[in-house]
Amino acid sequence: MMKRKNTEKYISAPLLIPTICFILGIFIAKTQITLFAQIAIYAIAVSTYFAIKNTAVKNIIICILIVLFAFQYTNFYNRKQANHISKLLDGKPIIRQKFKALVVSKPVRKNNHYSFTAQLLQVKDLPIKGRVNCYTFSDDLAYGQTFEALLSIDKFKQTNPNETIWSTIYENNRISANASISDIISISPDIQNLSLTQKLFLKVQIIKEKLYESIDAKFPLYSALIKAALTGNTSFLSEEDENNTAVSHAHFRHAGVLHLLAVSGLHTGLIFFAVFTLLSLININFARIASLFFLLFFAALCDFSPSVMRASLMISILMISTVVQRKQNFWQIISLTVLIILIFNPNTIFNVSFLLSFTAVLALNIVGKLTYDLLSKQRLRKVLFIVLSSFLITLFIAPFTLYYFNNINLNALISNIVLIPLFSLILLSSLITLAMPESFFFFKYYRLSLDFLVYIFGKSLAFFKKFDYIYYLSINKAQLIVLLSLLATTILLFNIRKKSRKYLIPLFFILIPLFIFLSPNSNQFSKVIFFDTGTSDSFLISTKGNENILIDCADARGNKAEIENNVIPYFHKNGIRTLDYLILTHPHSDHVAGLPSLAKQIKIKNLIVSEKVIDNPYYQELLAKSQDRIENIISIQDTCTIYLQSSSLKFLHPNSNYQISDMNNLSLVARWSEDDMDFLFTGDIEAKAEAWILSNYPEELEVELLKVPHHGSKTSSSKSFLGEVSPKAAIISAGKKNRYNFPNAQTIESLEEQNSLVFQTGIDGAVICVVYPDYAEIYGFNEPHKKYYIVPH
Repeated sequence: MMKRKNTEKYISAPLLIPTICFILGIFIAKTQITLFAQIAIYAIAVSTYFAIKNTAVKNIIICILIVLFAFQYTNFYNRKQANHISKLLDGKPIIRQKFKALVVSKPVRKNNHYSFTAQLLQVKDLPIKGRVNCYTFSDDLAYGQTFEALLSIDKFKQTNPNETIWSTIYENNRISANASISDIISISPDIQNLSLTQKLFLKVQIIKEKLYESIDAKFPLYSALIKAALTGNTSFLSEEDENNTAVSHAHFRHAGVLHLLAVSGLHTGLIFFAVFTLLSLININFARIASLFFLLFFAALCDFSPSVMRASLMISILMISTVVQRKQNFWQIISLTVLIILIFNPNTIFNVSFLLSFTAVLALNIVGKLTYDLLSKQRLRKVLFIVLSSFLITLFIAPFTLYYFNNINLNALISNIVLIPLFSLILLSSLITLAMPESFFFFKYYRLSLDFLVYIFGKSLAFFKKFDYIYYLSINKAQLIVLLSLLATTILLFNIRKKSRKYLIPLFFILIPLFIFLSPNSNQFSKVIFFDTGTSDSFLISTKGNENILIDCADARGNKAEIENNVIPYFHKNGIRTLDYLILTHPHSDHVAGLPSLAKQIKIKNLIVSEKVIDNPYYQELLAKSQDRIENIISIQDTCTIYLQSSSLKFLHPNSNYQISDMNNLSLVARWSEDDMDFLFTGDIEAKAEAWILSNYPEELEVELLKVPHHGSKTSSSKSFLGEVSPKAAIISAGKKNRYNFPNAQTIESLEEQNSLVFQTGIDGAVICVVYPDYAEIYGFNEPHKKYYIVPH
């Protein structure tokens, strides 16, 4: 029951409590309740309901029954998805079978292959559901064709702890797995055998492709921006492009307006407003009804993303209520919207877009109440509404951005105020320009005005990107629950009697200290993580003394460093904001290219490099981009030891007498020791450097764990060197499939001769080693249940 402003009467929202109960039932479905227990609860609840006359108790029983119904409905829905490709892949690394599929996106050439999205139809003659990202070397396939082919399908999985959630991006695009085409058996343009739903889906995709073609023709300089604005497809955007700021994904992200690229309530509302205004020229009631069909079509065009569904349903409910002259209120509309979405797919409640979209709407509702209560003048209200909206939306979505994305972007507080109106103008102008024939007299003037708006928007975006008010912080699940409780308390404060508000104030004094208390504890044991960054190096030593040492920072793909997805999220999730030491073994890109990206987000107390390579131009270029985040640079001139709280780090190579010009063989070689456990990190040294170390420091070489030199290349890991090291476990940092064919078969054979456990990051995922007082536990992230135990020599 929600209170009207300035009155003691209440607005009825009968769907609110049932919706909350339904959500609770979906969460409970994650647990296991036996069928006998379910029947017993039903029997007790129903018999109690008829036996007791107390209305309050009856209402509680109804709530319990709704929770139980939601529990059963969710389980039933999930069982219906048994033939979905994501379900079939559970517990299986890969499926290789003959599949029939429908091409639902235009094949795009990337390097030497083509990629597209396919809707699976059959496997072996049995029906199957789900979309996959397809890769093929063939150029025979075209949009809208059905084909039979031998596919190798593997489910997307994280290979590093706390890795960036690419699975969420896949989920938002309804993509469940990756698929590579081994052999195309047949291709058919005929779609007669498709179901009605599949035909309708294909028609929508065809319209979307034609829309893209029209956008490319009318806006050649910034077509990617318009595509993202109208349909939420950000795959056309470059990751980082200093010369074309308007279409750079990174500029949107740093400016704090990445939400503008995900079609949301703003987009839906503006597009609805444009269509409704046009149709209302014919007839207002016709406009209300026709616009409902348009909203359905627009939601389909955006693949029924949760944010578009939320906005479309809320507008539709409001329109229907107006037509039938039945007054509704905010809480009733939002409750009905949530129920409809969750009935179609209960698992949407776990979708990040769903959570962010509805949280933003709740924030806007409070902003509306505040502006109405604080100001009487209409114009001042609008200004205050814009300012407060930016602040409260940032505040309300903070629990989710901290939990899922490990940061809160305070740039958004100001940038939203400027960029949202500009973006809204671009959106409306692009719609008008798209609808207008190029032969029309005013077309070129509309285009020029849109060009100007995009130019101003790009410059504004670049301006806000320069501000560095992104705070990197992570919270755990318990802290997320505390923050959500604080938000719920805040919402209640604005929707209950003034007399009752005093009972909620003490909650703040309980929840805020609880949030601090639930922060992650310090390390009890040291941990070494060999991250999976493809065929490149990045390894973290986190000691039980809370010291953090990173060895190398991996490669970059284009303008984006590997560590941004694979390493830095782990730092944020585990509260690592400062590195005590960063060791760069040598200036090859697969070891150092990530330095600028790392320095932007993580403070570096000490950067350790070899004196023999510090003047290298590539080193200097990277240091120039990162200098302001590095407190101290240590140049290793000779063999030395750094003593930590409970361990030590000894540099063995290159020493002052070693003279050679080859960068690989000038790699820093370090031995980390704690108690009786020793780790040897070898960079990219090859046989020459191995022989030098072997002749100068033989007593330092016997270790329990070896980072295999140079990704397992045949030019390193000589038998004499491995014989002296005699590792209990060996880690090779190489991608599963890489152009160098690392590791070499001879290297694997030599390690097996030493009876070493061999891990490869591209196969096992990140390799994690926890150091206990008398032994070490080691396992691959892809198979955490397969733990191996290492005891000292």
